[in-house]
Formats: sequence, structure tokens, C-alpha cells
Amino acid sequence: MEHRAPNSKVMCSMLFMGLFSTTTPSSNRISARLSTFWFKVWALLIPVVVSVLGLVGFLLTNQNIFFITGMEYVLAESLMIVIPLILLSFMIKDSLTLLYATSMSVQADLMVKVVGSQWYWNYEISDIEEVAFTSYMKSCDDLMVGEVRFLEVDNRLVLPVMMKVQLNITSSDVIHSFALPSLGVKADATAGILNVVSMTINKIGTHYGQCSEICGMNHSYMPIVVEGSVFISFYYWIVSHF
Repeated sequence: MEHRAPNSKVMCSMLFMGLFSTTTPSSNRISARLSTFWFKVWALLIPVVVSVLGLVGFLLTNQNIFFITGMEYVLAESLMIVIPLILLSFMIKDSLTLLYATSMSVQADLMVKVVGSQWYWNYEISDIEEVAFTSYMKSCDDLMVGEVRFLEVDNRLVLPVMMKVQLNITSSDVIHSFALPSLGVKADATAGILNVVSMTINKIGTHYGQCSEICGMNHSYMPIVVEGSVFISFYYWIVSHF
């Protein structure tokens, strides 16, 4: 099969400054926080740069440079500790809030166990039927028309929309990272540790992700494809495939 360039819409949405279309409450919150992130960066950067340049200018133009001692020295050191802490707290507040919201355990309608291995994903669903399967990246020769090169898999994970899904993420060997930007999901897969992520897919559609932790030679060949569908289609997928 002829090698084709990756889908431009998918690749553009993976740029550093861009976002996937948001389809879960957590990804909506991330998008909202990101819209104010750069405002906060400039709000902090401008005063810091002006202060540093002002101090440098003062030291270069003032011939009577003096040194502070005693209590003034203690006060200066205290300010150098307290002010950066305040600035960092201002920056990380939103991140900590989002991290708590996504990792908080909720009453889930469906539980999916995700196990990362070199270099594929294992999925297990046991709430409705005993379902277990592996997901490998499709080779270029096996791609169908419309499928994305290096992002398509042989077995997609199908999940119902408008249902609370809990992902229990772990690994069978080295550290992996289960990342689905459009769903606001990113969690390390570590052997012996179970990372819990909750999400609710709001829209029908296909969501692409990848392992975002360097896990060996074929790290870049561990794509993730999650397909959001109505519950009837989800149940039919389970019955017909397993």
C-alpha cells in the first residue's frame, strides 16, 4: 500500500499551541484554563522583566553601590523566597485543581482496565461482558481508506457516550503513558501502580492518542484509538467481536 501523509486535521490539532476539540467535562475545563494561561504568563512576565531591567539599570548607573547587612539582609532573603512562592502558587493553582478533578474516584457506570506493554495496549472490560483484547498499531500495508498512518490500530477501544467511565491504568513492564488529549486524559502506566482516571465522553466520534512516555525502541508505535458511540452500538460491538 502506498504510504500516505497523516491526516492534516489530526496533525494540526497535535501542534503545541493547538487543542483537540473538547468532548469531555475534563477537557472542557482544560480548554477554559488554557485560555487564561497565557494571560497569566504575561501578567507575571512583564512585571518581572521590568523589575529586573530596572534593577540592572540602577546598578549600572549608580556609582555608590552599597551592601545591606543585618536585619535588612534577612528581609531581602525572605522576600526572595516568599515572592517566587506566591508567583508559583498563582500559576499552579489551576493545574492542581484539574489534576484533582480528573483523578478523583467517582461512581462509574463502566470500568476499563488499561495495561501498557512493549509496544501495544491491553484493554479489559468486565462490567457487561468479560472482554479482553490487545491493540497494535496498523502497518501501512493494512490501512483502509481514510485511516490515519501511524495512528490507526487493529482493535479500537469502543466506549459509550454520556456514561461515566473509569480507566484503571497500569503497565506490565516499563513505564508508559496513556494520553488522549481530546478527552483530557493523560496518566502514567507504571507496573505495580494503578492510576485511576474518570471521564465522560459527550460526543460521538473517534479520538486519537499515543504513548507519551519514552518506553523503548518502538515507543512511537503505540497509538491509542477510542471510539465514542451510543450504548446500543457499544453493546453490539462487544457481542459481535467477543
